[in-house]
Amino acid sequence: TAALANKPSSISFEEAASLPMASLTALEAIKDVAKVSDGDQVVIHGAGGGVGSMAVQIAKAYGGHVTAVCNTKKVQKMKDIGADIVVDYTKEDFTKMDQKFDVIIDCGAYHSVWKMRKALKPTGHYVVIG
Repeated sequence: TAALANKPSSISFEEAASLPMASLTALEAIKDVAKVSDGDQVVIHGAGGGVGSMAVQIAKAYGGHVTAVCNTKKVQKMKDIGADIVVDYTKEDFTKMDQKFDVIIDCGAYHSVWKMRKALKPTGHYVVIG
């Protein structure tokens, strides 16, 4: 296989240059820190951003059941990239849902640790990126 590929015309040079960093950051959070595995309930808070959208896809690849939290504009994108559930944070606060998660990947840390902790299972992992 080729070591290089052409940049898709649909993205800018800046976007193309950021993909490796966003991807590696998401991979480290999912694989190395949270150790996501088959059946884990994973929420990606800030899923609409670069790291978040990569984290959705990587968590799915590792067998996670993924809830993506994003704004209204990104809801369809999250469905398209494979999120099992999409929560629009402008309409609903995922930390107030009945569901508890094995893993929370927080891309931005917009909520307090205490608020996030309420959404975690007792043995869950909370990973902050950013």
